[in-house]
Amino acid sequence: MAPGRNAKDRKGQPKGVTSLKSVSQTNNHSSRSVTTDLHQLLLNVFGNAFPARYPLDTSLIQQVKQHLYNRDFEKAFGHEEYLEAYAVRWSSSRALGYANIFADISEHLPSDFQKVDGASEAEDVVENSPDGLKVQGEMSQSPASGDGTLNVVCLGGGAGAEIVGLAGFLHHLQASTTPGLRPTRLKVTAVDVANWSSVVHVLGANVTTAPPLSKYSSEKAKAANTPLVCGDDFSVTFLQCDLLDADIDRLGLLVKESNLITLMFTLNELYTSSVPQTTKFLLSLGSLVRSGTLLLVVDSPGSYSTIEIGGSGSNKGSAAKTEKRYPMHWLLDHTLVETSSDDTSGQQHPRWKKVLSDSSRWFRLPDGLRYPIELENMRYQIHLYELA
Repeated sequence: MAPGRNAKDRKGQPKGVTSLKSVSQTNNHSSRSVTTDLHQLLLNVFGNAFPARYPLDTSLIQQVKQHLYNRDFEKAFGHEEYLEAYAVRWSSSRALGYANIFADISEHLPSDFQKVDGASEAEDVVENSPDGLKVQGEMSQSPASGDGTLNVVCLGGGAGAEIVGLAGFLHHLQASTTPGLRPTRLKVTAVDVANWSSVVHVLGANVTTAPPLSKYSSEKAKAANTPLVCGDDFSVTFLQCDLLDADIDRLGLLVKESNLITLMFTLNELYTSSVPQTTKFLLSLGSLVRSGTLLLVVDSPGSYSTIEIGGSGSNKGSAAKTEKRYPMHWLLDHTLVETSSDDTSGQQHPRWKKVLSDSSRWFRLPDGLRYPIELENMRYQIHLYELA
C-alpha cells in the first residue's frame, strides 16, 4: 500500500498531513540539519518528473480523494494520471519529511553493511515473479560490490516519497563534512499492492539525472548542474505485491538482505484490512531477516491510528457490545517485543527491541520553498525496532 494513501482525516486528505495554516507550535522536533536548499532540490525532482501535472488539476485531485474516501483503491490507483497527481500532491511534502526522519535515525544505522556482488536474491524474485515489476534498468545499476551499501526495503513505498526522501538522505550524508558518515550507497526496493512502476521509474531516473537546464544557461551553470545522487550510488527496484497475501518464501527473498525495512503510513492500513493477517506478517519478519536489521514504522498519531478488535452490536435494554480499541503502537509492541518472545502457541519468534519511540512529532516545512502546489506540514508517530 502506498504510504498513507488509504486514510484521510476529517478534511478528506491523507492522514498525517496537516495544512500549514492549522499547525500549532507544540511537539516540535528538531531534525539533523537537512537544509532548506536540499528540501528545495527534492521538490524540484517532483517538478521535473511530472511537468504535465502543473498546474495541478484540482478536479483530478478531488476524484482521487473521493475514491480514497470510498476505499475504492482499485479506482484511486487505476489510472496513470491519478498516480502522478497523488505523487505531486502528497508524496512531495512527505519526501521532505522522510529525508529528515532518515537523518534523525542515522545514528541507529548499523556501522557495517553487507557486500553486494551482482544481482541479489531479492532482485531475482522480482525478475522471475509473474506479478513482480523490476524498474531499474536504464535509470541506474545496482551498487558495485563492496561495503558501505545500505539495503532498504520500503513496504508500501510505491508512491515515491520514500525513494526521494532516501535520495535526499544520501545526498545529505555525502555533502556532510563529518568524517566516517555511512552509508555511501543505497539500494532501495519499493513494494506496493498497486502498480506504481511508472512513478517509481520516473522518480528514480530524476534523482540520478542532472535536472534540465535552459539552452541559454551559462557554461558555469552547466558545469555545476549535477544529479541529486550518482546512479552508481543509488538504485531502485519496484515490486508489486500484496504483503498480507504473499507466501513466506517470497517474502523472505524480498527482505532477507535488508538492513532497514520501512512502513511509512502503511501499517495502520494493513491493520484496518486484517488484524490477524497483519500480526502474522509482523511476526514472520523476525524469522526472515538478520540480527541487527532495523524496522522503522511511521504513521499518523493519536486517534487516527487506533485499531478496533472484537465484535460489535447492541441489544435493546442492555449495554451495547462494542469493540475494544487499541493504539496502533500498543499492538505493534505487543507483537514485536512481547509476543515475539513468549508466544501463546508455543512457537518462539525472534525478539525485537525498541530503540526509538515518539507518539507525536511534527515535521514543519522551512520558509522560502518554491512549489506550485500548497505544501503541508506532517504530524506523525515514529517507532524504530532492531532485531536482537
